[in-house]
Amino acid sequence: MQANWQLPVAMDFSASTPAQTTAHVESVHARDAPPPKKFKVGFDYRLIYGVCFCLFLWIGLMHRINPLQWRRPTVPREHRSLLSEVRAEAHHCATMSFQG
Repeated sequence: MQANWQLPVAMDFSASTPAQTTAHVESVHARDAPPPKKFKVGFDYRLIYGVCFCLFLWIGLMHRINPLQWRRPTVPREHRSLLSEVRAEAHHCATMSFQG
């Protein structure tokens, strides 16, 4: 197996010591690297999340107000608050919308 890669700087082994070479390579990498970007949630994600949140909140309220749903379910499920369910579903929906 063969690896073919090149260093970003020219190496002159006759004139420099290993400490000077690594310091030079590190300074070149630090100088050429773009500044780190902070993760920002895009406007389109927030828009989709907001629409889904409102929609799922309305559906969740209607589901909980319906007297037919007040019976004890035959299959036990974990009891979560309405807002935690709505947040999780809105996040899932907004995330899935970007997977195309």
